[in-house]
Amino acid sequence: MVQYAKSRKAIDRFLGSGRIGAIGHISCVDRRPGDSVSSPENDEIAGIVAIGASQLAQICDLLGQSPVSVIARVTRDSSRTCLQVFLQLDEQTVVHYFATFDDDPCGHELWIEGAGGSLKTDGNSVWWRKRGWPKFLPVRIGIFGTRSKRPDPVAPDVLVNAIADSARSREVVGIARSH
Repeated sequence: MVQYAKSRKAIDRFLGSGRIGAIGHISCVDRRPGDSVSSPENDEIAGIVAIGASQLAQICDLLGQSPVSVIARVTRDSSRTCLQVFLQLDEQTVVHYFATFDDDPCGHELWIEGAGGSLKTDGNSVWWRKRGWPKFLPVRIGIFGTRSKRPDPVAPDVLVNAIADSARSREVVGIARSH
């Protein structure tokens, strides 16, 4: 699982500075080896959903927003399994999460798109591109403001159940708030 521990401080401070503006869209592409999926029930779909829910819970925590609704789809063919999730957050922000589990090269990339520009990370480093700029520049930790208090993080099991329900029903599923 990709952890944002190395890039967390830079992302927090950059988002706290307000330079990115109102966040409109987040996309996360997560490529993993096919054998990275495991679950206690030996159910590949449950394992994939658990991985996706864990990543999405981290993203919600990074943004300080709570999930409102989700729609998900799991597809399989002979060489890969894919999970695609659209998660709406409470400030009308949409997260698009796309994960593949196959023999292709592994990688992870999170993009946060705002009115003022784009922030991207691979979990280790963070880059910024102001709207209209042609290139991304590295973000250094400690040069921006601080974030205000965020809500309690969402529990991954809440997302696991919602994503699994949506993947089965192919419908939008609402997510109840815990507070």
